[in-house]
Amino acid sequence: MKLFLLKFLLLFSFYFQENNILTGRYEITTEVISKKKNLKLTYYLSFRSQKMIVSIKSNDVIDYWCEGVYELKKKGEIFQGIGPCSDESHDNDIFIKKVENKVFIKSKTFANKNWLEIKKFERK
Repeated sequence: MKLFLLKFLLLFSFYFQENNILTGRYEITTEVISKKKNLKLTYYLSFRSQKMIVSIKSNDVIDYWCEGVYELKKKGEIFQGIGPCSDESHDNDIFIKKVENKVFIKSKTFANKNWLEIKKFERK
């Protein structure tokens, strides 16, 4: 019985870790709300121990303002990314959640207010 319980706890801890730790590199292209007009930006996200590094691909240098390191704070099943633009407004925060090995993103700056799936980044 003890061996069974030990195996169960070990498997449960691996499952819990896998579903609660963000690792890897991801990307998403989405529309972002701007004062002039909505812009289509590509975000590259790299997750490392409680941090998320955000790089942005855009034609306008002003859009790079929020690039940098975001501190990830876990609130329930959701990670809140607090980064370089969070001082201006928490509307600039990025929210991440992981569901069944899929990773989703949401931000008040995005034109689409739904959770958007982000894809693993693959160098071409």
